[in-house]
Amino acid sequence: MQIEKFKDLLSELKNCSDIDIENLDKDIMKTLSLYQNLIEIVSSELYRLHKIDTKYEKIYQSLYHKYKTQYDYNLSVNEIKLYVEADDKLSGIRAEKKLSEYQISIIEKYIDMLKNKQFQIKNIIEWKKYQAG
Repeated sequence: MQIEKFKDLLSELKNCSDIDIENLDKDIMKTLSLYQNLIEIVSSELYRLHKIDTKYEKIYQSLYHKYKTQYDYNLSVNEIKLYVEADDKLSGIRAEKKLSEYQISIIEKYIDMLKNKQFQIKNIIEWKKYQAG
């Protein structure tokens, strides 16, 4: 997910944390809609993360093969790994992967928050029923 889209999503989520007791029906619908959207976002981000992993593995194998066969130096396995890990392309993919993992973990925390919010709304509704008799 792009950084700007992620920032917009976070600001929307921060506005959703409070419960509007006067308009519980709207709050429930808003929470459920947001919950669904987050589930879809996590699913697509997990798929994207899988694609990043696949890309990383392909480039890693390609570079490993390159360093092992195309150069006349007799490099050890550890030296080859060192050169491969230092490659700019691989470093960029690794950074992209870490960012995606971070975004997924943040979104999952908000999903948990929304689950908790649903229980709180349920408890408020039951309390109002109890008060009404």
